[in-house]
Amino acid sequence: MAIYRLIQSSTFTPLEASAMTEAYERALVIFGISDRNDPQTERIALAILHLLRDGETDPNRLAEFACRALGQNLSGPAA
Repeated sequence: MAIYRLIQSSTFTPLEASAMTEAYERALVIFGISDRNDPQTERIALAILHLLRDGETDPNRLAEFACRALGQNLSGPAA
């Protein structure tokens, strides 16, 4: 629920709010988080918010960059 609180407490365009929501949901899947009360959800939401404020609006890149910023390795196993 962290991203939704951030969206409600600030002013975002519909495009920004949609990108943040989509990125957040993707990041939760990447991290394997199903418990929306997990403390990591707040860190993910804040990372996405910072990236959005830096100008990124693509949900895929927001999720990817946020996960990398939080130490999630997104590369697959070595071939």
